[in-house]
Amino acid sequence: MLSDDEKERIRAQEEFRHAVQQELQEKSKPSSAVERLLSSDNVRWIATTIAIPLTVGVWGWFSSQQAEAQRKQELKISVEQKNVDLVIKLLPAFAEEVGAPERVNAVAVMVALEKEGNLSPELRATLDRGRSQVNEEYDPAQGFRTAGARRESEAYASRDGAAPSGDATVQVASLPGAQVYIQIFAETQRDKAEAARQAIRNAGVGAPGIENVVNTAEKKNRLQPKGDNQMKLLVFQESAGPIAKRVAEAVKKSIGQDVVIDDRWKNKSSANVPLGQLELWFPSAG
Repeated sequence: MLSDDEKERIRAQEEFRHAVQQELQEKSKPSSAVERLLSSDNVRWIATTIAIPLTVGVWGWFSSQQAEAQRKQELKISVEQKNVDLVIKLLPAFAEEVGAPERVNAVAVMVALEKEGNLSPELRATLDRGRSQVNEEYDPAQGFRTAGARRESEAYASRDGAAPSGDATVQVASLPGAQVYIQIFAETQRDKAEAARQAIRNAGVGAPGIENVVNTAEKKNRLQPKGDNQMKLLVFQESAGPIAKRVAEAVKKSIGQDVVIDDRWKNKSSANVPLGQLELWFPSAG
């Protein structure tokens, strides 16, 4: 049986333990209304169902806007690079005689680029020199000395502030800068290719040259193109349709060979092909 002293000691210990527990409980409670609010279940619910998803949504929108801005910038750079590449291809045409189809088309493209503000001062000077050369081909009494010179003058018309007119202008305007690149598989096809090239140029469309794709593949250590058993004209933009028909008719009339028009733009395989480029492929055999 406990003595009075032992009972008193046990009671004192219990009272001390109870006081410590109360002090700990007081410390664990929020000390202010704000803290009590933040520690409530309502705030936790708001954070998990509204605040966090909202933050994620805003961040996602911001990220998508940044991605879209970057995509537009890359597209702009891509378009500008294509313009540069196109002009580089067209510049040699100014060495041709006044009124040559390649030169007329080059003028039309560069005038269009100038209107968009995408032509350097040096290239504008090239246009100025070309315009002067065309003026020298004009006789006030008899008009232009050649039909080609008249066509080139009409290509400058929008730059000069005049309204283009005449059938030749319609041909140029249908697709400014149209060029047909001729591909052959054997040197035995070159004579026919030269005849086709001349017929294309006579139709008012540029034809820069003829490439033997087999020789090119060997020189560059690449696989030889497979080709086809038909002559094909590859068309990479829908707007080139009228020119493609004119080219196909001119080639058939010249060398007596049917030309199959292959509308590559329908299967979106022309994204990286410069505007106005067409390709005439001779059969891989024959």
